[in-house]
Amino acid sequence: MISVVARAVTRMLFGEKFCKIEEFLIPFKTLAQDISKLIVSPPSILVHLHPLLSKKWIVYKNRFSKSTRKHKEILIRYLTPEIEERINMERKLGDQWERPDDVLQAILDDPKLIDKNAVDYDWLAFCILTLIVASIHTTTQFSSNMVFDMAGRPKAQEELLKEQQMIFRDFPHGEIDYDSIQRMVKMDSFLRESFRMATSSLSVPHKALTTCTFSNGYQVPKDRHCTAYIFGAHYDSEFLGQDPHEFNGFRFSDRETSTKIGRNFLTFGLGRHACPGRYLAANQIKAIAAVLLRKYKVSTPSGDRPPDIVIGGVPIPPQSEVIFENRA
Repeated sequence: MISVVARAVTRMLFGEKFCKIEEFLIPFKTLAQDISKLIVSPPSILVHLHPLLSKKWIVYKNRFSKSTRKHKEILIRYLTPEIEERINMERKLGDQWERPDDVLQAILDDPKLIDKNAVDYDWLAFCILTLIVASIHTTTQFSSNMVFDMAGRPKAQEELLKEQQMIFRDFPHGEIDYDSIQRMVKMDSFLRESFRMATSSLSVPHKALTTCTFSNGYQVPKDRHCTAYIFGAHYDSEFLGQDPHEFNGFRFSDRETSTKIGRNFLTFGLGRHACPGRYLAANQIKAIAAVLLRKYKVSTPSGDRPPDIVIGGVPIPPQSEVIFENRA
């Protein structure tokens, strides 16, 4: 699944040409795994000197590691000629130049980010690595869950397929764009339910900047770290009805969208610090699911949805087989 998500993200960031270059895809496929190997406890002396030093140690260890440097070099090697060509074409053709519709061009067009007379490729590559970390790992995990949820529920899968067939009557070439994705109401509901059921039991970590006193008198002292009990919100029968522990893919068809946050839906956090990339992630997952549905009938060997692997309250997609059968 990570290869599918990596190609989709690369297409959006840099255009169709780059999503077909295997070497260019390496950072998208392996960066998160490489970084996870570097996240180890800092030397104890740093913790004793000042807590901030231990945090900085992890940041600098990741930024200047050999693996990070390797990924940056790949990005710089491929993007340098691409950026130079785009800048030259813009100077040559002016407003007549047909600008690429991708994130890279949006960055180049922002004078606050890029000086086209002196492009800082090292800085740009590091920013792209940050985008990769934010956009690949969790999207891959939720995409895997979405596939398992469809594979284990054939009746719901048929309903989703009918919706796709109705939508793409107006898109004879099979294109998937923003407008077609917004019409995937049942798919969006199915995704929100998949999000709801696949979220960790504890999440949304916070640090109390001041002592907080709740209405029942309970206090969280200043500088304490706390997390929210997600299951208390995601399995609330008053909000969800009588079957909060059952997967109902069309529960939200006439209600909230997959990206709408609230006290009863904390997959993406809450308030000002909610995940800003949730709209991108949701659209990517729906686009991937739409392509899979149109091309394949998806199932599991048992016919049911295999259970997640739960480690420390964190659900991980099952390590089970999925069967893809070509649709006639």
